[in-house]
Amino acid sequence: MKLEEVATTEELVGKANILASGDNAKGFISKGTFATYKVHAKGNTAYKLTNLKQNGKHEINYAFYSPNDSEKLSAENRIRVNKNSVFGFGTTVAGEHTLYIYGNRGVGSFNLKLEEVNN
Repeated sequence: MKLEEVATTEELVGKANILASGDNAKGFISKGTFATYKVHAKGNTAYKLTNLKQNGKHEINYAFYSPNDSEKLSAENRIRVNKNSVFGFGTTVAGEHTLYIYGNRGVGSFNLKLEEVNN
């Protein structure tokens, strides 16, 4: 049996997890763990979140929240990391938003690219 150490929830949540357009949210995740990333939006901003294909059959979820986690602006369940996929969402509010990545099934890596969509 081969065991891999996966980061605990505390290790996945860090003050340095800040995303700007063109940055990638990536790491390892398992069911029941999550990672958070801060996104500083200017307001009236649309985003594209691209799942970059990874090995494995594990699944993740994401949720994008307004400042102070007061409103869920977008969410997607069952992102299969072994498939390329693109999701879109936006915000009309300026400020520090939060992107949550949740482990849904299995164990493995994730790599999501955040891009601001120009009008």
